[in-house]
Amino acid sequence: MRSSRYNRTNEGQLISRTAKFTIATLVLLLCMFFFGPTIVIRLTSIFATTKKGDEAQKEQVIFFPPALDPLPQATNSASLTLHGTGTAGMHIQFSHNGKKAGETTIKDDGTFTLGPLKLIDGENTFTARTVKDQTESEDSEAVHIAYKKSDPEITITSPQQGSTIREEKNQISIEGSTDAESTVTINDRVVVVRGDGSFSYLYKPSKGENKIKMKVVDIAGNETEKEFSFTYDP
Repeated sequence: MRSSRYNRTNEGQLISRTAKFTIATLVLLLCMFFFGPTIVIRLTSIFATTKKGDEAQKEQVIFFPPALDPLPQATNSASLTLHGTGTAGMHIQFSHNGKKAGETTIKDDGTFTLGPLKLIDGENTFTARTVKDQTESEDSEAVHIAYKKSDPEITITSPQQGSTIREEKNQISIEGSTDAESTVTINDRVVVVRGDGSFSYLYKPSKGENKIKMKVVDIAGNETEKEFSFTYDP
């Protein structure tokens, strides 16, 4: 009895598979009859492309860009060395103002250096990217530094060099201008420099000759010193 049931079950499964195969064959033949063999070729191509695309997606590897250490706002040095971190063993390429500047490999501890790199006068922008075979990461976040090799200028507008002030005053305003973001000291006292580079300082004069010593240091570390005098004779 059991053997008979088993045989009937196998027969049913065989009939089902045969029916499905027959239906699929008929559909394929009808497609070829109404649309020609081109549709079959296209369907086959679509299935093959989809399979290749899935395999390529599985093999795709995402590379993360390295991270460049921050740079000072400005420097008076003609060159610098870049430092940063990334994935150990990966190869990286550098760009300076959009042009290739060099390449190196990240050390086992995840750090790297490149330099010295020659700077151009003015703004300098650096980026880096990870490279492996023909695949590249996106550019890293850019770092910027300004190279300034000239000393800052300083102009005194009041009082004039060698002038005499006869009006009686408790304080005299020393006024002038220099490079924006510079640090100004007058007789060793720090003076606030406005955004446009102008400054003013209230000075208590002594009767007779007053000598004023000024010093300006710009954001790159360049310095300019200047001395002038005026006479206070109320």
